[in-house]
Amino acid sequence: MLSLLDHEDRTLLSFIDLLPMTSISHILRRLGIPFLLFALFGVQAYSQETSIQVTQPSEYLGYNLGERFTPHHKVIGYFEHVAKQSNRVSYHTYGSTYEGRDLVYVVVTSLTNHEVLEEIRTNNLKLSGLQEGEPTATQRAITWLSYNVHGDEASSSEAAMKTLFELATSQDSDLQQWLDASVIIMDPMLNPDGRDRYVAFVTQQTGMNPNSNGYAQEHDQPWPRGRANHYLFDLNRDWAWGIQKESRHRIEAYHQWMPHIHVDFHEQGFTSPYYFAPAAEPYHPAITPWQRSFQQTIGAYNMAAFDQRGWHYFTREVFDLFYPSYGDTWPTFNGSIGMTYEQAGGGYAGLSISLPQGGELTLADRLLHHHTTGLATIEAVAENADRIVDEFSSQAQLSMSQPRGTYGSYIIPQGQLKDKMHALTTFLEAQGIIFGMADINRSLDGYNYALGAERRVRVESGDLVIPAVQPKGQLVSVLFDPRPGLSDSMTYDITSWEMPYRYGLEAVAIRPALRLSQTQQASDYEPKGGVKVTQNGLATLTEPLSEPFDPTEKPYAYVLPWSSLQDAKFLADWFEAGGHVQVSMNPFTIGETSFPRGSLVITREYNPAMIDRFDSTLYSLAETHGRTLFVTSSGAVTTGSDFGASSMELVMAPKVGVISRDVTSSLSLGEVWHYMDQQLGYPSALIPGANISADVLSELDVLVMPSGDYRGFSESQINAVHEWIQGGGRLVAIGTSLRALERSDLFGITSSSASNPSEDSEQEDPLATSYEDQNRSRVSSFNPGSVYKIRLDDTHPLAFGYSDHMYVMNISNQAYEPLSNGTIGLIDPSSHMSGFIGGEAKRAFEGSMAIGRESIGPGEVIYLPINPLFRGFWEESKLLVANALFLGGL
Repeated sequence: MLSLLDHEDRTLLSFIDLLPMTSISHILRRLGIPFLLFALFGVQAYSQETSIQVTQPSEYLGYNLGERFTPHHKVIGYFEHVAKQSNRVSYHTYGSTYEGRDLVYVVVTSLTNHEVLEEIRTNNLKLSGLQEGEPTATQRAITWLSYNVHGDEASSSEAAMKTLFELATSQDSDLQQWLDASVIIMDPMLNPDGRDRYVAFVTQQTGMNPNSNGYAQEHDQPWPRGRANHYLFDLNRDWAWGIQKESRHRIEAYHQWMPHIHVDFHEQGFTSPYYFAPAAEPYHPAITPWQRSFQQTIGAYNMAAFDQRGWHYFTREVFDLFYPSYGDTWPTFNGSIGMTYEQAGGGYAGLSISLPQGGELTLADRLLHHHTTGLATIEAVAENADRIVDEFSSQAQLSMSQPRGTYGSYIIPQGQLKDKMHALTTFLEAQGIIFGMADINRSLDGYNYALGAERRVRVESGDLVIPAVQPKGQLVSVLFDPRPGLSDSMTYDITSWEMPYRYGLEAVAIRPALRLSQTQQASDYEPKGGVKVTQNGLATLTEPLSEPFDPTEKPYAYVLPWSSLQDAKFLADWFEAGGHVQVSMNPFTIGETSFPRGSLVITREYNPAMIDRFDSTLYSLAETHGRTLFVTSSGAVTTGSDFGASSMELVMAPKVGVISRDVTSSLSLGEVWHYMDQQLGYPSALIPGANISADVLSELDVLVMPSGDYRGFSESQINAVHEWIQGGGRLVAIGTSLRALERSDLFGITSSSASNPSEDSEQEDPLATSYEDQNRSRVSSFNPGSVYKIRLDDTHPLAFGYSDHMYVMNISNQAYEPLSNGTIGLIDPSSHMSGFIGGEAKRAFEGSMAIGRESIGPGEVIYLPINPLFRGFWEESKLLVANALFLGGL
């Protein structure tokens, strides 16, 4: 019958299975096909439940799954193609990557569920408490499967196509029951940019037949490999922070569903057995007994599937549930059962890799394992669907009735820097966290974050309150609870991240769950740009003008206090516009208004090239960046140095280079690159390490050394850098790059003796530590990541915009001796605020340098041994990098 249809009618018929039955009847009449005839004979091609004619992956791709890696456009092309063919599948685009590739997911469920899918989705949001209203009885368990967050762990996207085809086509009665009982969301590729980088490499380096020898070129990925995204960020450390656009898009899509189960598919070393949940300790204390126990249930389904096939696996080791920004923990702290699945392989395995025990591990093997756990998980969810929905609802109700952690409310006192308040509330809003204003004036017992201890604290009406009793209460407790409990120090990642420290805000935590006098939005804290002008002489500064500033008034100078990254972004754009500034080395006042060290003074005299657009450009930038510019009609000040004094240093736009490629850590380079490009908004040249030479350096004012081993950096290159510094250049060395400078005798940096125990120190009993406990004994010298409060010399330009201290995320395992005349930041014995750090490591950091500056001729080296841009999420230390770039030479 179908062969008699013309092309137009075939196209029309291909969409029948996506339409309501009344519409199908109308179309059949147009085609002249009796409905009964369609029902009897057309079902073979287009059944009401699903299309039997769904194209197999091999037919669509032109090769069998496992024979080669599939690029992004073909993977999502196949997903879209299946969605057009099967009424079990709907296709959704939820964003794009930095390189312009689409981010997509499909929803797979029965036709019956598709017809009420919006009701299922909104009912679940009502159960979670994120949407008001009473849910109806139309409720289904929701599973979200996330594939390929690490680009070179590429087998999972291949598995996703196999799983999609089976879900879309299978007539197995059990599978159809799974689709009736649940809704399955599949994101086939979380990191398209990284994956395509990897797929291009393997495709280009592999011959007609793959070579399974590990020394073959197809197993030797070049720097930076395919793991990370365009900006070389590890997206599996960014789920909570949303620094990368892929993460922000995904968080938004996730919040539209709030799934009950989430699986994050990965790969690990090629000799490892398969890993699936239950996870290893430590578990974060906020994880509920239900979330622990149902991991065991799903694990049992996976075990049964692997036991049946004789495949090896392991559980409860390595992969813990503590750090909140993974693809298993972030969903967990949002009420889901979040799990990581790890298949052997990774980027090293290519299409085939020889195994030590004999035989080969192929891409076909790897994708089959992921496909198997995917289906076993779907089965586990479907067979426990009612209980899953009930427990999800119960946990949500619990979050809205009592705190998940120690404290019921987190208070940010009013009157703090608006930029920091806006950054925090913007983050909270993106996470779906409710916040608002306190309605009491009381003294209570609570935790003072600045002191790191319980104290009597004061809460005032109008303070910002983040209640722990709310729909996102579990996540709130995880993000804010001070010093989260750690059941096992053998952890996989950083162990503290409290939001007040992250943003550099004063805060307290109290046990009562406060009511909000009113809920707020981030826009309530958004700084508004404007100009404050002198109306009646020098000493009078008025409120921002209600009407646009009239540039014909031509004031003497504009002044901007220096206090945040937003001020640095304003300066970056002013530099890009061709402007120059003066920087005040000392505080001053105009009338009753005080200006701190680092305040920018912008005058016509130092900007002759901008004379025709001087005022209009400044006013435009003030509005764009939400800056309040103070305007004065005189170069004199009330107290301090006048604008013509030598302490008002002229600063012009620096030309910045960043060392890249093989000598650097790709992740550290990515942190610097993203900061320059997307956060600060200032141009920089990424310069391959091999290209660093005297000629290249002569083009630069500032050179940034991201973390890295720099083993490929030659002695002649180190000498060239040193000579460039002697000529006035500024080197900014971050993290482990300091080791490369320490290896040379040209620089004054020295690692702490406590970090390098002497060989002739007293020897312990060689058998005092058993073989079994040797790994655990090394923990004493281990620093997985902890919060420190470092003491600052706030008179130094590197500390401008800070008080006498700042909070840092210390992930360093190397401490450095203070510089006698150049230590700007110091770690005191009382500096450790939160997070695990081994005893030996903690002692090594006491009295060590956290920020340093060494003068070499007219140039300088700025030492930042504690990486201020770690994962791009530690907001408090970002101004420090801008200071190093723009103010370091003062």
